[in-house]
Amino acid sequence: MSVAEFSKKRKERSTLTLEKKVEIIRKKDENMKLSYQDLAKQYQVDRSTISNILRDKDKYLQLYDTTPSHIQQRVRLQKGQFHIIDEAVYKLFLELRSQNIPVSQDMLKTKALSIYEQLKNGGVEFLTTFEASNG
Repeated sequence: MSVAEFSKKRKERSTLTLEKKVEIIRKKDENMKLSYQDLAKQYQVDRSTISNILRDKDKYLQLYDTTPSHIQQRVRLQKGQFHIIDEAVYKLFLELRSQNIPVSQDMLKTKALSIYEQLKNGGVEFLTTFEASNG
């Protein structure tokens, strides 16, 4: 293998569980002098991975506190393309349920499509067309 081929070879991707990410956050909080590079070596990930975890530590800690332990094995924090619509529909759902108003999937789908149209007409550009699903 030549030097050029060796340098282009990618590192194998590793996945950290939510539990490991919280462990990294707690180690850094306990010892502020601990460098990102030292944590990266210890957990066998890139330094940038450690940086990203610590940047989003509040999200990971909140998720850890609210997620059942059997689900914590593999959790990704990733917003979908239509996260604005998701958040608005979820807020509506919580508001209606707090007033003891029954909420159906069809009602939520209709509202999601309505929000999409309002955003689209308001100048927000989306990469793909929104289709409300049962999910």
